[in-house]
Amino acid sequence: MTASVTSVTVATGFLRSPSVSKSQNTSFLFTRQRILLPKKSSVRPISASTSELPENVRSFWKWLGDQGVVSAKSAAEPAVVPEGLGLVARRDIGRNEVVLEIPKRLWISPETAAASKIGALCGGLKPWVSVALFLIREKYDEDSAWRVYLDVLPESTDSTIFWWVLSLSELLSLAFFIAILNLSDEMSPVQRISPKKSSVRPISASTSELPENVRSFWKWLGDQGVVSAKSAAEPAVVPEGLGLVARRDIGRNEVVLEIPKRLWISPETSAASKIGALCGGLKPWVSVALFLIREKYDEDSAWRVYLDVLPESTDSTIFWSDEELAELKGTQLLSNTLGAKEYLENEFSKLDQEILLPNKDMFPSGITLDDFIWAFGILRSRAFSRLRGQDLVLIPLADLINHNPEIKTEDYAYEIKGAGLFSRDLLFSLKSPVYVKAGGQVYIQYDVNKSNAELALDYGFVESNPNRNSYTLTIEIAESDPFFGDKLDIAETNGMAETGYFDIVEGQSLPAGMLQYIRLVALGGSDAFLLESIFSNTIWGHLELPVSRSNEELICRVVRDACKSALSGFATTIEEDEKLLEEGKLDPRMELAIKVRIGEKKVLQQIDQIFKDRELELDLLEYYQERRLKDLGLVASTSELPENVRSFWKWLGDQGVVSAKSAAEPAVVPEGLGLVARRDIGRNEVVLEIPKRLWISPETAAASKIGALCGGLKPWVSVALFLIREKYDEDSAWRVYLDVLPESTDSTIFWSEEELAELKGTQLLSNTLGAKEYLENEFSKLEQEILKPNKDMFPSGITLDDFMWAFGILRSRAFSRLRGQDLVLIPLADLINHNPEIKTEDYAYEIKGAGLFSRDLLFSLKSPVYVKAGGQVYIQYDVNKSNAELALDYGFVESNPNRNSYTLTIEIPESDPFFGDKLDIAETNGMAETGYFDIVEGQSLPAGMLQYIRLVALGGSDAFLLESIFNNTIWGHLELPVSRSNEELICRVVRDACKSALSGFATTIEEDEKLLEEGKLDPRMELAIKVRIGEKKLRDKVSHSKGLRRVGHHQAV
Repeated sequence: MTASVTSVTVATGFLRSPSVSKSQNTSFLFTRQRILLPKKSSVRPISASTSELPENVRSFWKWLGDQGVVSAKSAAEPAVVPEGLGLVARRDIGRNEVVLEIPKRLWISPETAAASKIGALCGGLKPWVSVALFLIREKYDEDSAWRVYLDVLPESTDSTIFWWVLSLSELLSLAFFIAILNLSDEMSPVQRISPKKSSVRPISASTSELPENVRSFWKWLGDQGVVSAKSAAEPAVVPEGLGLVARRDIGRNEVVLEIPKRLWISPETSAASKIGALCGGLKPWVSVALFLIREKYDEDSAWRVYLDVLPESTDSTIFWSDEELAELKGTQLLSNTLGAKEYLENEFSKLDQEILLPNKDMFPSGITLDDFIWAFGILRSRAFSRLRGQDLVLIPLADLINHNPEIKTEDYAYEIKGAGLFSRDLLFSLKSPVYVKAGGQVYIQYDVNKSNAELALDYGFVESNPNRNSYTLTIEIAESDPFFGDKLDIAETNGMAETGYFDIVEGQSLPAGMLQYIRLVALGGSDAFLLESIFSNTIWGHLELPVSRSNEELICRVVRDACKSALSGFATTIEEDEKLLEEGKLDPRMELAIKVRIGEKKVLQQIDQIFKDRELELDLLEYYQERRLKDLGLVASTSELPENVRSFWKWLGDQGVVSAKSAAEPAVVPEGLGLVARRDIGRNEVVLEIPKRLWISPETAAASKIGALCGGLKPWVSVALFLIREKYDEDSAWRVYLDVLPESTDSTIFWSEEELAELKGTQLLSNTLGAKEYLENEFSKLEQEILKPNKDMFPSGITLDDFMWAFGILRSRAFSRLRGQDLVLIPLADLINHNPEIKTEDYAYEIKGAGLFSRDLLFSLKSPVYVKAGGQVYIQYDVNKSNAELALDYGFVESNPNRNSYTLTIEIPESDPFFGDKLDIAETNGMAETGYFDIVEGQSLPAGMLQYIRLVALGGSDAFLLESIFNNTIWGHLELPVSRSNEELICRVVRDACKSALSGFATTIEEDEKLLEEGKLDPRMELAIKVRIGEKKLRDKVSHSKGLRRVGHHQAV
């Protein structure tokens, strides 16, 4: 057994060293492109086929030839046909064979219009209108570059739109729209509607203080139609160097910029360039690097202005001097950096021999290793990946955006989307993940999973977040091990390999599978019997727990020795490094080096401490030989449980689901029944796994004796019916499980009328009564259609109370959002209780395959937090549910104010004279005739709520905004106040609604709070009071506010 913590492994394709996170995306460095050569074909000469065409068509055909689009080999040509002009085959054309290919430079699209002389006028037009305006202008321009194409277009078609003349009102509307487009920024439509002044600054004013190269870059983007006076952000000099700064307030998830694909630099760009023929066999990233370097030294490059804003180097450690790298002595970052540089030297040497030397004429300036490292650094720090169909892309302007550690997610920061209805082009759309005030810098999160060492290698910075400090422990199965083959088979069967890489993060438990893998590597001597084939299906499970004292002692010693060896490689202690930081006045790279040293040393000390503590527990641990002597019934651990729970636990043991190795078991807890840890359970460690054959789902009902009756039922009703029938069947195969289910829950659907009276005035009461009415209707329908016609199938009879019981069981215990399963009862797993201290429900459970040779599925429940032996195992039921929803589903509430919410319902009345127009606008923007808005205590108003209310209240002198000319812009106008009368109306209506709701309560907030202080309340009474207080606080704040306070583009309660 060996434990290497400093070695570097360079794999073919790209750097992969022990400390490189397995989650890091480097796939863009492996893709190879295949080039297909066209087949030879026999074709007729071009002249023979076009000589009889009209002059304008012959000119068009010649122009296409000059553009390199058509030739003597073209499969088809223009001809006069019965329809007018058409394409006629010049040779036999097969089914699905390519007839013609037209490059994008010859397309006419909204991009063409935006890049033309009238581009500045097209910004606010519908895409098709901008193209129409472009066509008309070019039509009357005798010197137009599109002359020959326009000359073959017909003067009209037989479309019915040419049967009538435009009405006067339509002409006036078009003239009005064009007039609006020509107004200055200071007279934009939004400003004329609202007394507020726009916070958008003109482009020239905002960039005048920038360096000349950045001003040229910004102007180039304007000429390309990418930025304008309406752009949300612009480049600026910021502490990081260059960045993007908001030119106006930017809302959360609002689009900051959009860059068309023609301005991206990707392997496609390289392939389409002058060096494209040389790039075919290169790795995609190498081809882009080569393209960047060649363009950098080409003064006439079309990318000149972009290349001029790229830095000559970054603070990535690959650019550090030997003296600076010496400060990283002992770190894995140093190993990774040296490994990356060696990898780049090898790649450059190969490139030099195969491409550069044989093609010197293509690279007149020559290319050096420093150039190659520069291009690598640019791509590593600025390229976007994981885009739709694009794994490596430089996006000019977007790549100026900087990283902010306060942003905790990288999701949804950017996406690829279509450019418009009539366009096949793609747009890179960058969004702000947070609200940004005008003048503030726009940030994103680069990668939530990268360690500080990876951030330093890629970007040249680190974070103070301890979760970024990590160390990769490398363990391998030695080829000299007499059991090498057996161990390797077991490792590979369980998703491991000959070498195991385990990323240990500061403050977190050991990675899943690490202890099992190390125990396997150390297995030998008297424990080697576990490697026999009889244990092949179970050994990985045995390795979850200590195998023997000698095995456990060996793994502790080896890991601790590896940690001590790694720590001895540092020239300073943590205390010395921290003192250097406190003294300050450090060079940025020196500061980074010290922080990385501290982080890695802390993690190494943490690993050492974990295994030191384990050494102290060796005499207390239970080993395999002791465990296998115990009865699988686990009588000792369940003897104090009620008889029905003991029977349930024994049944699970008979099913092979639980055993002496089970991490948790049922226990009587304050909530009733729950799961308690039988040993220490790590964060994200599997607690239990239940095979699909023990799940109860609509599939179970469909396969049962009543399956033929379930076909037309709602899935949950079929499961409810199944549960009730099995409940009254003494011989049911599910008897022991049904006997541990409660007769009712504290859900408000089970409350008496006196208890419900305590909820007077709350939405919870309305929801509860609505749920009960719904259940009564569903039961009545079930009774008429299923129960009465099939009495023989239900000898015990079924009542409404039975139906409500089943509904309550499903509502409070069923798991949803499982792979292909939306409603499932999981015996044992459904005993787990909720803990409000757990802030996420992610990854608490998953569905996975049962094994390599099994088609069965397993429900795998994990603990989201570390649990000490004897402690209760909890999960988070749902982070998004309000207290009213928790009370209805489970019968409890939380003290967290974010759980207090109130749903405001606003509708467009059918009596509104503008009902149709308003409904169209609402539906276009994802709303409906009725809007439901959940207002949460302490949080801003829901997105879109103010816009929707302003739309509903729109009328009088503001009604002109409902005209079709504003269809594409009105939702944006409604983000800001429309008029004083409209704003007064929405404030009055909302406040009146809140006051009316408050009057429905029988008590005040003060009276309810006094009742809580006095204590000694029934649990249901206490719940009712807490819900009343929460709902009243929300309504009271809104109804007594003197107005709505602006917070960016949102409103705060």
